Amino acid sequence: MAWTYRLTRWRRVVNALVGAMLRLGLPIPHTYLLTVRGHKTGRLYSMPVTLVERGTQHWLVAPYGEVN
Repeated sequence: MAWTYRLTRWRRVVNALVGAMLRLGLPIPHTYLLTVRGHKTGRLYSMPVTLVERGTQHWLVAPYGEVN
């Protein structure tokens, strides 16, 4: 059976802290706040993500927990 990722209390605190810093406009290198609308509820969800660039390749990474 596949292992299911669970967001720990500590990880939630880090997400909230980084998200608050980004909302306030404090610069965190290559880190952005990605906001998407929920499919069923229409609620907005925000998650800090990091843009990783290597040459001409770009990846969007969620280092603060697994997200859809």
